[in-house]
Amino acid sequence: MRKLSFLLIYFVFFMPMLSGAFLASADNGCIEKVSTEDRTMTYDVSMEGLVGSGSYSAYQLVSNRHHLVGVCSNSGYLRATIIGNRLWKDEHEPSNDSPLFKIDGGLDIVVPANGDHQGWLHQLYASVSWKKLYIEVGQREQGPALRNEFLSSGSLISSGNAKPMPELRIGTEDFVTIPWTHHWLQFIFDASYGRFMDDDWLENQYSKYYPRIKNSWITTGAWYHQKKLLFRTNPNKLFSLTFGAEHAVQFGGKQVLQAAGKEYIAHSGSKLKDFIKVIIPTGGDGSLGSSDDRSQEWVQGNHLGEWSLVLDWNIDHEKVLSAYVECPFEDGSGMRKGNGWDGLWGFEYKNRKSGVQYLRGLVVEYLDMTDQSGPMHWQPDDYQSLQGHVTKNVTGNDNYYNNYFYNSYAHFGMALGSPLLKSPIYNEDGFLNFVDNRVRAWHVGAMGEFSTAFSYRLLASYREGLGTYFVPFVHKHHSFDSMVQIGWHNGPWQCSAALGVTQGNVYGDCTTFNFKIGYHGKIL
Repeated sequence: MRKLSFLLIYFVFFMPMLSGAFLASADNGCIEKVSTEDRTMTYDVSMEGLVGSGSYSAYQLVSNRHHLVGVCSNSGYLRATIIGNRLWKDEHEPSNDSPLFKIDGGLDIVVPANGDHQGWLHQLYASVSWKKLYIEVGQREQGPALRNEFLSSGSLISSGNAKPMPELRIGTEDFVTIPWTHHWLQFIFDASYGRFMDDDWLENQYSKYYPRIKNSWITTGAWYHQKKLLFRTNPNKLFSLTFGAEHAVQFGGKQVLQAAGKEYIAHSGSKLKDFIKVIIPTGGDGSLGSSDDRSQEWVQGNHLGEWSLVLDWNIDHEKVLSAYVECPFEDGSGMRKGNGWDGLWGFEYKNRKSGVQYLRGLVVEYLDMTDQSGPMHWQPDDYQSLQGHVTKNVTGNDNYYNNYFYNSYAHFGMALGSPLLKSPIYNEDGFLNFVDNRVRAWHVGAMGEFSTAFSYRLLASYREGLGTYFVPFVHKHHSFDSMVQIGWHNGPWQCSAALGVTQGNVYGDCTTFNFKIGYHGKIL
């Protein structure tokens, strides 16, 4: 059953990618003569500061921001960004908003003050696109595919919470109509390979944890692969449906395990064949060498993902009410929804009407990650089933975002998925895994404008944590996190001020004031 579940990933994800270029252009006809050319180059300079009480900055001021600001209190940064593009339009459709051919590039440098790291290259990328199909190389911020990045608590696989990593990515920039469906069915996809860049940070954290804790491990040099495919019915109808999945894999790398006073070293493959194996999840090469590493013989790498379902109600042409769910999976039990009510459940109101809108958007969400397919990983004939000799279902203890070989599903200690699961960067003892992944949370976000110059944004979350099935908490850990932000813009100038408050025993009690000022200019 587990093998059949993962084969489903191949047919759902990989096969459409083979025909992606054709579908991306099928409804547009052949290439026409190009006569219109546009060039633009802009720059942004900004500074931001966070000042407050407590050991950490308030949660809502730090989360889902690509790890731009440090988690510790009293921090800030200076930032400079240059973005340029050159595009060509079809001479027969000069007013078309979608260019025929486009080249993009960007450079983004951040210099922090009392941050989690020294100055770093936050973004550096270049991309080439033809119609709606693109290929990109470099390090670029990637937000959630379907969730509101300003109001949501964060997507379960790609939330925009961690630093971007260098990737090679291919996909479509927007939904593309599938031929012969009369605009009733569209799709969007992307896929990438990336490299985790946090080896030095992991080793620094691990030095705090070992040798105080003798039985522990660290894995460095890991690679990353992700892909997603979403289908959507005609969004201009009264009701529309979006459905699909996202799949992520950690693979490759070197693990150093300290146990019983001895050091064991294991390697996970990162050759060309291993890059292929993580696309179609198949057995490893047995190179890990331990009798406890049977799961690497069944499937290469640490796989996880989520199913998405969104129902949109077009109240009118400018207002939309959506109901959605994201269901996580780490193996076959989660893929066949054996993990109960686990998932992100939410409603969103979107107001696209021009002019001042007191309520531009509203999000209400409930997150449940407590079931995890049961407390115990159970299979009567575990090794035999992994070899395909029996078909009984494996289930239990999915241990979200953790893995026995890799440290955790995080980059520089920040969760790549939902930040409501306390990120490893907050583990003061240096432990590199998630210590609290059985979480229930409620979240609300709202934004709008007071006038043409002033806007607001409100966020509030309450979460309860039970620890993990391996190490449960004696008492629930809880946290209430809120933020109110006021923004002002006048021409190229943009400013904002925010107050964040965190209360509870997850991050401690923190009150943080945030101020940001930026200038947007044009070079070409």
